[in-house]
Amino acid sequence: MARFMKSHFRNFSIKYKLVIMLYVAILPFLFILIGYLYYTMQKSTRESLSTAYQEIARQTNATIDFIQTDVEDISTYVCINESVKKGLSDGGSTEELKKTWRNDSSMNFFMDIIGTKSYISFIALYANNGFEPYYITTDTSVLIDDINEIMPTDYYQDASEAKGAPVWHYIDKADHSLFEINKSAKIVMNRVIINHMEVKNIGYLMVGINASYLKKICATVSSPDEGIIVQENGEILVEKGEIDSEVKEYIISSSIKKDMGESNTGSLNYNEYMIFFSRTGERHSEVYYVVPQTIMNQRYGSARYVSLLLMVGVLLLLLPISFLLSGLIVKPLKKITDSMQKFKKGDFKQQVKYYSHDEIGEVAKCYNDMVKNIKELIDTKYLLEIKEKESELSALQAQINPHFLYNTLDSIYWKVLMDGNKDTAEMVYSLARIFRLSLNRGKGFTTVEKEIELVEHYLLIQKMRFVEKLEYTISVDESLKDYILPKLVLQPFVENAIVHGIEQEGNGGSVRVIVKREDDKMCFIIEDSGKGMNTEQVKRLFEKPKGDVNISKTPGGYAISNVYDRLCLTFKKNFSLIIESKVDEGTRVIIRLPYTVILEEEN
Repeated sequence: MARFMKSHFRNFSIKYKLVIMLYVAILPFLFILIGYLYYTMQKSTRESLSTAYQEIARQTNATIDFIQTDVEDISTYVCINESVKKGLSDGGSTEELKKTWRNDSSMNFFMDIIGTKSYISFIALYANNGFEPYYITTDTSVLIDDINEIMPTDYYQDASEAKGAPVWHYIDKADHSLFEINKSAKIVMNRVIINHMEVKNIGYLMVGINASYLKKICATVSSPDEGIIVQENGEILVEKGEIDSEVKEYIISSSIKKDMGESNTGSLNYNEYMIFFSRTGERHSEVYYVVPQTIMNQRYGSARYVSLLLMVGVLLLLLPISFLLSGLIVKPLKKITDSMQKFKKGDFKQQVKYYSHDEIGEVAKCYNDMVKNIKELIDTKYLLEIKEKESELSALQAQINPHFLYNTLDSIYWKVLMDGNKDTAEMVYSLARIFRLSLNRGKGFTTVEKEIELVEHYLLIQKMRFVEKLEYTISVDESLKDYILPKLVLQPFVENAIVHGIEQEGNGGSVRVIVKREDDKMCFIIEDSGKGMNTEQVKRLFEKPKGDVNISKTPGGYAISNVYDRLCLTFKKNFSLIIESKVDEGTRVIIRLPYTVILEEEN
């Protein structure tokens, strides 16, 4: 996939490439910016929602705490009232106790409470001596009269263990532990009344709060459903929101206490819910506002939409801007391209107007200079050199007719061979092979094998010429025979070694030709034991003779510089030619060429 995209991207125009690269460059920063904006908005929304929900829990808890405080204060008043204590402590008949409840002015306090405290559903006062209790109710519920039936209940036992401290319980509508008829769910404050002189329980007080009243309080704060739970230890829990059984179990369980730590307010994450809590340790009340994460996420939706719309808006706005900027860059390049197409078709008068001096302006300037120089080259040097080459070629063709030369040499070879002069026949044959290999059917390239064959025939003729004064050896790596190189590269150096080296030595000498592999190049070495050259003479080998210089009288002739020029044209800088020579010690020529050369037929 990556390769497919890369190959298609290469074929896009520069205009589209610039647009794509601009988007690629900006997108990471845009994503970071939008992400940061979304994070900031989400954080702000979360903080504002958390503050609002936390305030709901706090206000609800404060209201419940006020009611609990009020109820406990009322119960404390009853418990310390001397008339109440006296009525509970004195003996007598039930009728006498009723008379006491009815005639005692302090007991009228209960009637006032019921009238002014709408959240109180009943007040009941029991004497431990088993006499008929005093109670008043507003919801037609009927309490059990016999204290002996109430004492075994958990409600009475918890209050007894608290030794006069208030204890809170939740009594469901279906619970008849304290009621013969229970019309509604209630939250009941229970406490025993103690005669501190005798240190014994003398009565049992219950004050009931309508659970529906607390629900109305919660409804005025927020609309979601709520539940009310009073735990075994008497703590009141008001749960706000849609709560499933798993969340209720988590709230009721003791593990949430550890999660909340010592803080009275805060929030917790539980599965797919956010739980905001407020608690009052002194009154044993705790309020939990449970909000599903889906509702929180809905509130975050506006932040997401704003971030998404902003990103889409920036991308859409960036599109025309990117095309405009890319067009400013591509337009001058298009002018240069159109001019090149006309130049390619032969219009050498092309010039591009440019108005800037940036990189594109420099390209246009260089292009104009190049067109001007090429036109001058074509008009002067190139045409002139073509004419000169044509003249040289015509002169050469007039001097030598290759077929006539080959046929003549072949006739001489067979005539001498029939006359029994084998050495002379070999010289004629070698001369014929040298001409054939040199001309090479007009091709500019040949194989290593043919180039070495040409050198070998040349050395054979020179060997017959100098008899005992010339020795030569040829060593060739057989794996290199089929590789290609320009023709007549080695022979001029071998000729130079004999003519200017060994021939001028009275005692003769030797020539050694080596062809081998060397790393990533073919290596050709020509060594001789001739008179050698100094540094100045070696340097002159690479210089072309100036003016009407007699080439035959130039040391090394014209061939060496010609070979060097042809190698430069063929291999550019991918070759090396080194000549090492010392006077009276001989010369060593090292040529390194690449292994493969692409042949082109010469016209």
